[in-house]
Amino acid sequence: MDGDTIKTKPKHGNSRFFVLCFHYMCILRNKHYTLAVKYIRRGDSLRDTVDFLINEIQNNGFKVKGLLP
Repeated sequence: MDGDTIKTKPKHGNSRFFVLCFHYMCILRNKHYTLAVKYIRRGDSLRDTVDFLINEIQNNGFKVKGLLP
């Protein structure tokens, strides 16, 4: 898994981190609900990551009407 981490300049403590991508929706009163999570590996493209998250959401009965930048 060492190749699946990113290295940053530490401010305090850790300098290596795993990269995750979350898709969530915001409902009334700023409550966020996570709908899908993807572990990002080195070489994964943004397009593949977004496609994966959309497919996960649709497979669980939700409809995607649009994406925000």
